[in-house]
Amino acid sequence: RVAYGGTYRGGQRNNQEAVCKSFKPQFRLLEDEFFRYDFEVADCAIRYAEDWNRMCEDGKEILVTRGDVHNIDGTQYMVEPLIRYF
Repeated sequence: RVAYGGTYRGGQRNNQEAVCKSFKPQFRLLEDEFFRYDFEVADCAIRYAEDWNRMCEDGKEILVTRGDVHNIDGTQYMVEPLIRYF
């Protein structure tokens, strides 16, 4: 995949840093399957994080974000908040 830096415009994340990921042309056939699987993994991780956050001590909470897929000029991009120092 190829990753690009960007900034959200509008919505809840207005002016927050973002990362946009797309597949190289020779791997575009994998997009739909990969993005679907990525969402399944994120949804599972969010459920675990929510369970943890209900029982953990203050300051030990976990935040998991779930990206969105945007289609721009025929190319699909996974757009997610940029998490620095991960």
